[in-house]
Amino acid sequence: MNLTNDSVDLYWTVDGDLFFKDEDADVGLADADQNAILEGSIMRRLQSNIGDWRDQPEIGCNLSEFMGMPNTAETAALITDRIISSLTADDLVKGSDLNVDVVPIATNKILILLEVKALEATLEGDEILIGFTYDMRDNRMIPRMVGV
Repeated sequence: MNLTNDSVDLYWTVDGDLFFKDEDADVGLADADQNAILEGSIMRRLQSNIGDWRDQPEIGCNLSEFMGMPNTAETAALITDRIISSLTADDLVKGSDLNVDVVPIATNKILILLEVKALEATLEGDEILIGFTYDMRDNRMIPRMVGV
């Protein structure tokens, strides 16, 4: 799934909801901002299991498989590997353009931070920073503002 200058995607909020840009329920598009397309694609993939998307059944991260596992450094390493594999399998992101940190922060919660090389340089820099808390008990992702 390579993103190109011709890529057009629906605009998704950081918590995975469709963005409607006006009262007429017109769906927002992210085609003006290649970084928004990439960030949305990454978040959808991380929030999905393989088979969730009918048109692209091969994408997904299956973080739900880590529910109930002990919150240890070994589990963090497995989650890191899973995220990297999910995002690089079809060249959505090149491995050299991705840095993933998984940090246990509570008994059942981990903080996941991703640094991805931006498709378009911005005033903030050449990286897209994505962060979220993952609750390993409830299989719930909570997006976090990073770099604000």
